[in-house]
Amino acid sequence: GLGVDKPYARSLMMSMAEVYKETGQVEAEITALDSALAVFSNDPQAPRIMQRIIDGYERLQDMAVVDEEVWDLAVHNNESPEVYLNRARERLFREYGREWAEALEDTTARREALILADQAGWRLANYVASLGEDRPSDPTSGIDRAARYFKDYMDDFPESDNSYPARWNYSQYMWRLERYDEAYEEFITVSRDERSDKYREQAAINAILAAEKMLELERQEAAPAPPADDAIAPPGEPSDSSNNGFP
Repeated sequence: GLGVDKPYARSLMMSMAEVYKETGQVEAEITALDSALAVFSNDPQAPRIMQRIIDGYERLQDMAVVDEEVWDLAVHNNESPEVYLNRARERLFREYGREWAEALEDTTARREALILADQAGWRLANYVASLGEDRPSDPTSGIDRAARYFKDYMDDFPESDNSYPARWNYSQYMWRLERYDEAYEEFITVSRDERSDKYREQAAINAILAAEKMLELERQEAAPAPPADDAIAPPGEPSDSSNNGFP
């Protein structure tokens, strides 16, 4: 087998991937790159290799639109190229994100790793958000998952330009999940962010609405429980919940 401990091992494995790329064998190229990454997972160039895997899946996704036979669903657990693409993005974001990159001594490699992980994390969060909106049977679960991805992205890349719309999305998810205290804090943060005015006014309005919701819930909790005899409205008389629970 290939002596992976030899000094030429990495360049040889990458050369194999290059041959597959030049001959248009995209899946073989991805497999070769993945093999190289498995052996040299902590190489300073690992994020670049991971990005090439992502690029490969993007090409396969485009090719499959033109010719469905390019991607055999049976071979890929009935999952689309898009699923594999975003699985690769998640791998780049999770394994080669802020913590991994900051440990690199090479400043150029560190900067490139952060750029690639930032890009992967942002696109991944938006993909997960799109899935959340497509789950009418269980919308809360999808929204909660999307919120977590935007939160993880913001935590890793607070200085990124995309952290501004990420926080706006996250604040709206908190509102939809009825976590009004957290929604309030996030809306306030967006309204005070000096990087952009795009959501400032609406965020300030939403912060007020979230505060009103919090106050309303506090009043409901503080209100004394009605006597048991009055718990059910008499027949023929309207109940007190004239808005049926909707704002």
